[in-house]
Amino acid sequence: MELLLKQLKINYVLTEPCPNATLGEKDASAGKIAETKAAEKTWVNDDSLCRRNILNHLSDSLFNKYANRKMSANELWEELKSVYLYEEYGTKRSQVKKYIEFQIVDEKSVVHQIQELNSIADSVAAVGMPIEENFHVSVIISKLPLSWKDFCIKLMCEEHLPFCKLMECVTKEEESRSGVKQMGEPPDNVRFHHANKGGLREADIKPPPGFQRKFESNGKNIACYICGQKGHISKNCWRWM
Repeated sequence: MELLLKQLKINYVLTEPCPNATLGEKDASAGKIAETKAAEKTWVNDDSLCRRNILNHLSDSLFNKYANRKMSANELWEELKSVYLYEEYGTKRSQVKKYIEFQIVDEKSVVHQIQELNSIADSVAAVGMPIEENFHVSVIISKLPLSWKDFCIKLMCEEHLPFCKLMECVTKEEESRSGVKQMGEPPDNVRFHHANKGGLREADIKPPPGFQRKFESNGKNIACYICGQKGHISKNCWRWM
């Protein structure tokens, strides 16, 4: 849109105020006043043309929303920018906010809540903000319930704790507390997906053909935090089913 307005030589109305002959100096010459009036008329025409071009390139729903509103091209442009241009950054921050504020509670399965946190981490990575494995592991430990305090202290003493090892420890701890084998127990070779390194550190782990077709059919180029495969996110991972 900016390139089009620049090509039409009307983009200046988005940044320059309208000339006003009535605000000129009292002793201004007749020629100067006439020149200012001509510039004012040109600006008004260009502003109207600029506004129409912006409106004509909006979707039908947005056109209907803004077409009947009395506003200059600059006012229209600034409102569109504030609502839509910065929406992506707002989405990024909202996902990060969810990730930071997420808390694991005693009332639900801890393993399943970590799955949910991984799903949020998927969303953060999907908007271009990859999360490093050691940081992610530390975040999970910090969010464990207070009743897991002794367990947390034990994990904090580990100099390097891979995500797969963390999940193994959490699963065993929850089994020992509940006395029931947890559904969706992660296998020993589950690896945290390094979004910034392009996938698993070891050989790719292939899911059953049916699952692969199911999850890769959506066409998304997003990799799962659990198995590292593209085409699905962690909450839909075959290794949790």
